[in-house]
Amino acid sequence: MKKSILFLIVFISIYYAYKFFHPATVVGVFPAEGRVRVVVEDLPFSDPGRLAWWKRNKTMLNEKYGVPIDSSQGRVYISFWNFGDGFKEMPEHVSRWSSETTDLLCFEEMKVKKNCIDKDMEMVIFNTMAGNILIRSDGKYREEKNGDIVKAKW
Repeated sequence: MKKSILFLIVFISIYYAYKFFHPATVVGVFPAEGRVRVVVEDLPFSDPGRLAWWKRNKTMLNEKYGVPIDSSQGRVYISFWNFGDGFKEMPEHVSRWSSETTDLLCFEEMKVKKNCIDKDMEMVIFNTMAGNILIRSDGKYREEKNGDIVKAKW
């Protein structure tokens, strides 16, 4: 019994260490209708981790993919989606509006059959008309002009 508990503790510790230290990977960036959808593999699972990842990677997202990162670049609406089990094919034998397909987010710009992922949005970043950058993950945050991210009420 003690060996089983010890094994379980070690296994869980290794899993969380892997998730904590394994870098998130941008799988795809899909601009569409005034918003940008970013598919990420292994995005940190906590708000502090996600916010730190955003601060470290927003310049790369802007330079490499043209993702708007502040109000000076126009409208900002970026949603971050969990890559999960990878790209899947939309079932052909089922109506697009059935419960089997409405849980899929598909990227029509990918001209392959496997162009859908499970809908699992991890974080959204957007700007207000006043130019403030707001971040919604498990909590609500505001990015200050100096780059600091603070808890917000809205």
